[in-house]
This record gives sequence, structure tokens and C-alpha cells, in this order.
Amino acid sequence: MSVARPSPSTTVLRRDDRSALLRALYFSGPRSRQELAEATGLSQASVGNVTRELIRDGIVAEIGSVDSEVGRPRVPLQVNPEHGYVVGVDVGRPGCRSSCSTWR
Repeated sequence: MSVARPSPSTTVLRRDDRSALLRALYFSGPRSRQELAEATGLSQASVGNVTRELIRDGIVAEIGSVDSEVGRPRVPLQVNPEHGYVVGVDVGRPGCRSSCSTWR
């Protein structure tokens, strides 16, 4: 019996969606799922699925809730500053420079 695997195009799309959401959260600060959908152009279903994975993996964290005028309260998300590190390397003339930092 074979196990169904996602097609390469599905894998690429999911990676691109994760990248778009992380970029929006990192550069724009905490945002609700609805705000992320508006900022990235992704559907709310895609945002919900991808953020669920990011939360499960510890990359993104929910930070309380904000009352809204109608409906359920919005739950802002942020990149989890304790998850890992960011490393930058510049290789060129006259040498090599590098930097390492947390998400904060």
C-alpha cells in the first residue's frame, strides 16, 4: 500500500505561504489571522491552516486576544522570539562578515 504524498506544486505553495506569513509577521509585528489574509492576499482558510502548523512547530505564538466590534475576539500572532536564531552572512571583497541574532 502506498502513502499519498503532496505533489511538488502543493509543497512549493505551502512553503511560499509560510514564507509570506512569516515575512508579514516579522516585518509588521503582531497581526490577527484576518489581517494576515488581507496583507498577504492568501485566503483565510490558507492562513488558518498554515498558522496552525506554525504554532504547532513553535515558530509562531498567539499573544492574547483583542475585542472586535462584531464576532469573536481577534487573536494576534507574532513570530516566537524564543524559537531560533537569524544568521546573516556577507561574502565578498575584502572579506566575509557575519551576524547572529534572536528574532527580537
